[in-house]
Amino acid sequence: MKPLFATLTILLPVAIQAGAQPSINPGGVVNAASYIRPGFPNSGIAQGSLFIVFGRDLGPAELQSFEGLPKPKSLAETSVRVSVGGATVDAYLCYTSASQVATILPSNTPLGAATVTVTYNNVVSAPASVHVVRSAPGIFTRNQVGHGQAILQNVAAPTAWPLNEPTEAAQPGSVAILWGTGLGPIEADDGGIPLIGNVSADVQVLVGNRPVRPFYYGRSGSFPGIDQINFLVPDGVEGCRVPVAVMVDGVVGNYATMAIASSGKTCSDPVSLPAPDMQRLREKQDGKVAWITLSRFSASLDGMSVRQDDGKGAIVRGNLSSMLATGALAGPGSMPALGTCTVYTLPEPGSSMMMEPVHPDYRQAVDAGPALSVSGPRGQKYLFRGLEGEYEATLGGGTLPEYLLPGSYSVNNGSGGAGLGSFQAKLNLPPPLVWTNEAQISDVPRTSDLTVTWSGGNPDQEFVFIGGVSVNHASKAQASFLCSERVTAGLFVIPATVLSSLPASSEWAGAGLPSVLGVGTQPLMEEATFTAVGLDLGLFRYLNATLKTVHYRDGAAKPIEEFEKGDQQ
Repeated sequence: MKPLFATLTILLPVAIQAGAQPSINPGGVVNAASYIRPGFPNSGIAQGSLFIVFGRDLGPAELQSFEGLPKPKSLAETSVRVSVGGATVDAYLCYTSASQVATILPSNTPLGAATVTVTYNNVVSAPASVHVVRSAPGIFTRNQVGHGQAILQNVAAPTAWPLNEPTEAAQPGSVAILWGTGLGPIEADDGGIPLIGNVSADVQVLVGNRPVRPFYYGRSGSFPGIDQINFLVPDGVEGCRVPVAVMVDGVVGNYATMAIASSGKTCSDPVSLPAPDMQRLREKQDGKVAWITLSRFSASLDGMSVRQDDGKGAIVRGNLSSMLATGALAGPGSMPALGTCTVYTLPEPGSSMMMEPVHPDYRQAVDAGPALSVSGPRGQKYLFRGLEGEYEATLGGGTLPEYLLPGSYSVNNGSGGAGLGSFQAKLNLPPPLVWTNEAQISDVPRTSDLTVTWSGGNPDQEFVFIGGVSVNHASKAQASFLCSERVTAGLFVIPATVLSSLPASSEWAGAGLPSVLGVGTQPLMEEATFTAVGLDLGLFRYLNATLKTVHYRDGAAKPIEEFEKGDQQ
């Protein structure tokens, strides 16, 4: 198990010259697994949990870790103190560096508003504000940013516990082990050998948004601050990006993904790559991938109608095996398994109304030529290559005529560039579906399920996605959710456990980003892939969405018992 714990606890720091006063980044004290910043409804540092302090000059330029037990309260001249009211506690140190310090909060730390300080070489940082809570569950992820493929093991045999990924999928009825932190306090010294046993809390694992009661939920027994959650994989949900989250006493932590297959070891679903492609890409340490997306957004922003047509593309090379394992290979707009939802915490509100964060880069841009040429019913347009190697352009809307009308489209890169020769791909853009209950939705309670209905769509070619973004400018919190469903379903119910993970919306005064809800379509994966010489994977797809401004009202998740009553009906 030692390699797994190394994965869980050692984050590579950026070497920074130490010597000045330690400085904690704004919002830089976070759960070591979820990375959820202050201002979100599921933020806070749990008693007995592993947390990270990010900043500058926090410790030595080179990472110093302590592998033994018990964990010290001072390491390489670094210490961390947490003050709540009139009480002050010293945290246990796991590692320290100039840019980040990993530490364990003692279980006896009082609850409430707190401050954190870091001392290095007898110089104390300015305090950073946090909130100490009883529980704040976080799942460790392969990309170490709190989303994407979970660090989860399939119990295939007594001595075979492979990490779950698309080509090592779990089967319904099998045992899975999820790794995280923040379940809650224990009655023992948090720096020593962990106390085995379930924590005193109501713990639930949400698999594909379905609640599952684990049979073990407590410390790992091998590493302080790390929680181990053992559960049976439920029937009735499968796919390559099945959302998984942990809910403790009604509070849902970060959403990660796991792969589930009804048979065999390789997952498959209509919105993910086919199994043969996954097997092939898993063996590629270096390969090239192309994504091109044509997007139409029709929005009603507080009654003001806006329509915009965009084109974006990226041709990259990198370690395809790592990109596959972390979810980055799916590219922008990757969706959870059909019939499920996931949630992302996003960067501070800015100018981009994105619904999914950018995956960590295991890649570099490839020069495929100066521009990509797009042809359709209204003629030819170009996506020009920018400084960072991506191709993009506004194709229509605003002061420009509409461009993305239903019909056939093609894209090519002419004679190619230094990194890739010529390629061509085609797609058919169908008429948009109709969001039939759009007018009835304006205020979205975060305590209740929300039903969205539609008509139209092409079930043989595309699937429906439902997504939203909630922005709270006061707390600088922005989060999104994405759901997917078959066209033929005609409706989708967004669970309260998803909506409750969003921050309550600020009132929108016309400036900055609004909070929105949207319904649209994307092509099924088999409709979006194309082949070309020099490419290991090509994706040419569309995104056709209707958006409107909404207000996500304050509230919390409904109790677990309500889910169980629903399951029994």
